[in-house]
Amino acid sequence: MWSGQALGAIKATRHHIELTPEAKPVRVPPRRAGPKAREAEAAEIERQLAADVIEPTSSEWGFPMVLVPKKDGTLRFFVDYRLLNAVSKRDS
Repeated sequence: MWSGQALGAIKATRHHIELTPEAKPVRVPPRRAGPKAREAEAAEIERQLAADVIEPTSSEWGFPMVLVPKKDGTLRFFVDYRLLNAVSKRDS
C-alpha cells in the first residue's frame, strides 16, 4: 500500500522549537482506528524506525499520527502537530 519511496534522514542540522512561556506539555491519545488501520500504522512505524527516520522517545509531549489515503491508493503519513503549533513561538 506504500508508494515504495525510499526513506532517509537528514542529520545536517538540529531544530529547536521555542515555546511560549505559558506552554505546558501536551499529550494527545492516538486517534480511533480499526484493526487494519492499526496494522498499517505499525508497519509504517517499523519502516521509519528501520530507516532511522524516527526514534523511540519518553517525552511528555505526544501527538497522534494520521494515515490518509491518497488518490493513487497509497497512504500519506503525517503527525498532527496543531496543538504544538498553538503553543510555539512563530518562526519563519
